[in-house]
Amino acid sequence: MTITSNTAPMRLTRRGRRLLTAISLAIVLSVSLPALVNMAGASNTSMGNQQLTNWVTVQSGDTLWEIARSISPDRDPREVVWEIKQINALSDGLITGERIRIPVN
Repeated sequence: MTITSNTAPMRLTRRGRRLLTAISLAIVLSVSLPALVNMAGASNTSMGNQQLTNWVTVQSGDTLWEIARSISPDRDPREVVWEIKQINALSDGLITGERIRIPVN
């Protein structure tokens, strides 16, 4: 004995398609929007850093501490060293002849 079914395949209604589209769009936006906001914030920050910095060429024997004290004698050198490290993405020591950005007072 063979059993056959004459039922039509399931179809989405117009309302169902709209709901599925809205859910898909919400998922895509919730994933991509934070990344776009971070990219925009990063570019604004880097533009701000470029406008508020000067360049210095590292001489033999220079240290971040000495550079910080010479460019901002009235500020705590630790803060200025931290700013220089952040602006230049420094993690290691300085290299003679290297050009680094320094914050403008």
